[in-house]
Amino acid sequence: MNIQIKLYRKNWYSGPTIHCIGWCSLNGLCYSDQKFHQLLESLIDTQTFGLQEAHKLVHKLIGNYAILIICPENIYLISDEIRSYPLVYGRIGGSFFITDNLLKVKEAYNLPLSVDIRQAELFLVSGVTFEERTIYQDVYGLQAAEIVQLTEPDKILRERYFIYQSNTNSQRPPFDLESEVLVQKKIFSDVFQRMLESAPHVHNWIVPLSGGHDSRMVIYQLYNLGVRNVICYSYGDRNGTQATLSKQVAEALGYDWHFIEYSSEKWHEMREKPIFNQYFDFAFNGISNPHIQDLLAVYELHEQGVLAPSDCFVPGHTFDFITGSQCLKGIMQLRSEKQVAYYLRYFQNQWICRPRSASVQEILIQMIQRYSSYIQFNCFTEFFLWQEWHCKFILNSVRVYEFFGYDWRTPLWDSDLVSYWQSIPVTDKLYRNFLYQCEQAGLYDEPLSSIPFDYHMVAPNSIKKAIHDIIPYNLIRKYKHYFHSKTGSTDDGLHTVYAYKNPLIEDLIPYHSYPEELRYYLKPYLKRPLCWFPDNDNNSLYALRDQFKQKDS
Repeated sequence: MNIQIKLYRKNWYSGPTIHCIGWCSLNGLCYSDQKFHQLLESLIDTQTFGLQEAHKLVHKLIGNYAILIICPENIYLISDEIRSYPLVYGRIGGSFFITDNLLKVKEAYNLPLSVDIRQAELFLVSGVTFEERTIYQDVYGLQAAEIVQLTEPDKILRERYFIYQSNTNSQRPPFDLESEVLVQKKIFSDVFQRMLESAPHVHNWIVPLSGGHDSRMVIYQLYNLGVRNVICYSYGDRNGTQATLSKQVAEALGYDWHFIEYSSEKWHEMREKPIFNQYFDFAFNGISNPHIQDLLAVYELHEQGVLAPSDCFVPGHTFDFITGSQCLKGIMQLRSEKQVAYYLRYFQNQWICRPRSASVQEILIQMIQRYSSYIQFNCFTEFFLWQEWHCKFILNSVRVYEFFGYDWRTPLWDSDLVSYWQSIPVTDKLYRNFLYQCEQAGLYDEPLSSIPFDYHMVAPNSIKKAIHDIIPYNLIRKYKHYFHSKTGSTDDGLHTVYAYKNPLIEDLIPYHSYPEELRYYLKPYLKRPLCWFPDNDNNSLYALRDQFKQKDS
């Protein structure tokens, strides 16, 4: 089979027929890096390997990985349940190509890729392309929990071995919270012990620590297992709630804590460096809005010598999701494609002043229809958010750590933990209520149990919330656009990314070279500073900056 494989990420291990990256646990033992490759070589007979064997393989493994297997008649691409290491594939001329850095390959080999305008439009308003699509025609991305079989001359077969769905059917008796807390503590202990065994040579575990629930759970579990080589950091506004709580939690456990203040001047300096564009292309990969929240912080920690080459980052992704942060009121009543699409409107909310085009809406409707035979409408939203938002955007934030040469782990997406939370009925998980009840029932011990979370630090405004709930979201965004003089300050400091000297859209990208389908959304914003708008809107726009230059006259 004629195939070109170009893998750029650190820690790929390759042989004549098997390429792999990451780690796995099998039968209670952990295998990483070269040992992971040796394990796969012992498990896989490429002469007889097929889709059935691929399904058997993935159901044996727990971990973060991507696997590429070359057989005499077929090529197999396999991802884990969160698409830990993105792979992109397609066919150019007479051969397949597979890569982990699409834009680098496109430039290095001058690939004649054509932009898919519909997917570029979808990317601009959503921050991701949907399903296996990229912004290029005939180029595809390996999805979470997917097995792809490539066969000459141009046959592509895709199968899923895991689908994230919430429990919308089970009726359980009332929970005994004390018993559930004990169950969760055992799962957490097993999950984090497995993580430690997967990376036995780590110098320091690096935890991006906020004032919320997810990263606090990470640091708490490390502390409970006696791990003391931990460094915590936070960023943004030094006087904000997040920084205050982050420092308080780190100091309560005796861990080193670093703070990186974000400012428009710092972000301007970062944006002027070549690594800013390099990171954007690396994390974008034709699919994902580059997640830059930690970019400046990791850069400064790297430059200051706080980090060592064998350090490993442990963010709190995506504990909020699996515990129900996006299980909202009304999810159980979804009964039609139209209702599901309306529920998901918030995930097409970038550059919101203009209504979404019919073509963008149709892409979502068609996607709902394709899955309707085996995913209920009231389960589709959680499936969609797993596949499109968390795996392609939130979890894609680990690209920052890889970009600077560091390893990472995401223990709060461990299969055992996900399985537990999938078993909890949605009616209990709404707004993370069950998690909060377990926290109050003893999920944390001292010294952390008495430290509040960020949402406890601000008194609720019931009148404001009531008004917010009855006003359509589009009107709220338009109000902010037309009547607010600027975006409000945020603890994370991301309102400063594009704030230095108040640049406009035309200062950021070649606006007039963009196709009309994209200019349609951007036109209302042309004369307003970029810092007035959410950073994700600007990041998606900037990720596309070089895609339409050939149209310049």
